[in-house]
This record gives sequence, C-alpha cells and structure tokens, in this order.
Amino acid sequence: MTYRVYDYNRIDKNGKKHEIHFDKAVKAMNMAPSPDVKQVPRAVRYYPDGSRELLCRCKYFEVERIQVTKGFSFLVTCSSF
Repeated sequence: MTYRVYDYNRIDKNGKKHEIHFDKAVKAMNMAPSPDVKQVPRAVRYYPDGSRELLCRCKYFEVERIQVTKGFSFLVTCSSF
C-alpha cells in the first residue's frame, strides 16, 4: 500500500488538494535500523557549544546530527536545505 505524506499542495482534476495519509504512513513505517548498515556515525566538527556528526551519506544526500547546548550557527549553502 502507498500513503501520501506530502503532495506539494498540488490539486487534482477537480481542483481539490490530494488526501494526505501522514498518520497511516507513520504507523506503517519500520524505523528500526537495517541489520546490514555498516556505517558508524563520525564526528564532522566540534564547536564550543555543540557538534555536527555525519550519520549517513550516499550519492543523493547526507544526514547530519547537530547537537547544541546553547546558541549555535553554521553556514548553509545553496546546495543544502
């Protein structure tokens, strides 16, 4: 089964927004890590009030964990969101 969790506010042929199935999708998700994942989190940078840690990277995206203890800022480029 496929659930729509976001549809970019598109409308159908009748001018209505598509139904979103977020709650059903969350219930159906298996959020447990895959047993074949071998990549161990590694620190990218440490700062006086926090750290950035690379959790996962592939050719399409990367995911970082950012932990802070108080105010923290970093540069975001046009190639990231």
